[in-house]
Amino acid sequence: MKQFDKRRAVTILLILLTLGCQIFIFSNSLKGGEESAKQSGAVVEIVRPSVEQLLPVVKVEPTEDNIVRFVRKAAHFLEFALLGCVACFTVRRFTPKKRWFLTLPMGYAVLTAFADEGIQLFSDGRASRLTDVLIDSAGAVSGMLFAFGCIALAIYVRSRKEKTLYAKHKKEEMK
Repeated sequence: MKQFDKRRAVTILLILLTLGCQIFIFSNSLKGGEESAKQSGAVVEIVRPSVEQLLPVVKVEPTEDNIVRFVRKAAHFLEFALLGCVACFTVRRFTPKKRWFLTLPMGYAVLTAFADEGIQLFSDGRASRLTDVLIDSAGAVSGMLFAFGCIALAIYVRSRKEKTLYAKHKKEEMK
């Protein structure tokens, strides 16, 4: 019974994390342009040295506008990477079928991306862009690939452990 309670708690936690990511994304879109710019400015000041070194590597001039644009787009990518990852783990709790395991989180993330940009249509000083939906979707795919890799690794480790235990048990039986 303890195992059931633990499994149920993890499932509920994953659902709440997935919804929490979506709420975080939407809450940022509800902020007006001025507040959003202020928030981005604070992040820019923290990461500026790293971004200034990175932009020339990708052949982009490290101007103020480019640094701010990079930070804002990276934020889109990262928040959707987290959403894609958590949504993938959540769907995995309900089905091991790869078809659903990959398509449901992607559909969820893309719908969230379109809704996110739709919200920005109604936020003062904000704009809705298809390129942001594409960046969001790329982030979601990256997060899903990370989750898929973690799950594949866990399955591999578990199968190796079971094979080792099985071999050890057979060896003891033969004694």
